[in-house]
Formats: sequence, structure tokens, C-alpha cells
Amino acid sequence: MRERETGFDRTYRIGNTTIHIVAAKQTEEEKDRRLSEIIEIIEMIWLKRALW
Repeated sequence: MRERETGFDRTYRIGNTTIHIVAAKQTEEEKDRRLSEIIEIIEMIWLKRALW
């Protein structure tokens, strides 16, 4: 069966269930902002553990 263009990033079929995945579209600025937040959280956790 030929796949047609659906606009979904990924499609899974499990039994009678179809799951469509649509990834969030991100700009480079958004990716950088999210990465900065992750790094900040990791540093806070690391410092908190170091003080125990």
C-alpha cells in the first residue's frame, strides 16, 4: 500500500488504532532557550546535591 502525504511526522498503526505524531516546529532561538533552561535546572540540581 502506498503512503500518501499526510502532514504527520510519524504514523503508527497498532491493531485497529492509528496514532499520528506531529512534532513541534521550533526556531533556533526556541531550541537555544529550551537548552539554556535545561542546563540551568541541571546546575541547580547539581549544586543542591553538592550541598548535602
